[in-house]
Amino acid sequence: MSVDKFGRSPSSSIYRLYRKRQVFEHPRNTIRYTEDGNFDMENRKLCNVQDPIEETDVTTKKYADKLHENAILRIDKFGSVLTDAKKAFLKAEIDLSKKVSDLDNQMTITVDEIDKKWIKMLADYEKLSNRLKRLQKDPVPDEKIKRLQPRAVQSK
Repeated sequence: MSVDKFGRSPSSSIYRLYRKRQVFEHPRNTIRYTEDGNFDMENRKLCNVQDPIEETDVTTKKYADKLHENAILRIDKFGSVLTDAKKAFLKAEIDLSKKVSDLDNQMTITVDEIDKKWIKMLADYEKLSNRLKRLQKDPVPDEKIKRLQPRAVQSK
């Protein structure tokens, strides 16, 4: 077992405490303050820092990278949701446009049919009006009416 010049063993707790004290008392290992009271790390890095818990805790690169990666994933997910929503909107717009077009075609067909029926009704009305005018000028004799009536009406 090795012993230093004061008879201390490296495994003893007193020796370890002495070594820690030496580290902190070494001029290179002291932490200086800036004029405004903050720590001056003199371009050295903090090591073995835990992940932050409080708002004002120092953070690690690993923790910051993890937050950054999660933010990127959320942005990507949100972007894909927006893309899907845009596709759905465009599909709905196309479907609606097709339905409006179909309804417009049906209305055109219906209007055309109504126009044809209206023209036919006007033509029938004109024919009937002309017959009525002729009948008023020249009444039909009773024998002619009897001939035009169906036989079931005549037998009554």
